[in-house]
Amino acid sequence: MRNQLFLEQWLYFLSLRCACSPSLLSQIRLMIRLFLLGIYPALIPRADLVFLLDSSSGVTPTVFKEQKNFIKLIVGNFKIGANRTRVAVVRYSSSASTVISFNTFYNLLDLLNGIENIRSVSGGRRLDAALTEASKLLAGTRSDIPVYVILLTAGRQVVAPGSMPLSIAAQPLLDSKARLFVVGIGSQPNDRELSSMVRRDNDVFRILPSELQLRAPSVLLYMASQVGK
Repeated sequence: MRNQLFLEQWLYFLSLRCACSPSLLSQIRLMIRLFLLGIYPALIPRADLVFLLDSSSGVTPTVFKEQKNFIKLIVGNFKIGANRTRVAVVRYSSSASTVISFNTFYNLLDLLNGIENIRSVSGGRRLDAALTEASKLLAGTRSDIPVYVILLTAGRQVVAPGSMPLSIAAQPLLDSKARLFVVGIGSQPNDRELSSMVRRDNDVFRILPSELQLRAPSVLLYMASQVGK
């Protein structure tokens, strides 16, 4: 009964975020049932995934760990490999750097361990630096498969010398074939900032830190519903 309620809540949530036909909702219902049974189908056969991990001073150790768990849950639903899905992770604070590149890990277990071993650093929150670093990674993506960029942030952009408006920093990604999704964690992120980075308002998710793992399946399902859009 509890699982059925969980299922209906996610179906309702997803139906609000995309114009799904009854047949697609039926397929999604089956997918969620599989999730509840611990069976994770490959909703997106192959992709290049880029995660932008908030490591600024305002991120507590608990929230940093929850971000990593969220990323691990998402990538755990893909077949990882050189000719399958590849994953890159950018860690950002007052600057941004790629800590896992597309050619670092070609199997899921090593990738999950690599994500777990990412250490937090402190500094101001430069969302624009994270977006710029993600744009550089586009040169290494494959032309024939989807590219997804998922930015996680627990707060607002810091005003610092050399920083740029987020709409400008995000434009190279928005002009590319990549789909950019933004996850605002907790109450600190600014709605206007979040929406300035994406094509559609529905590409923004507001999630409590304690619900990041719970909401990961709905984010993945929404990503799958956006293939080719």
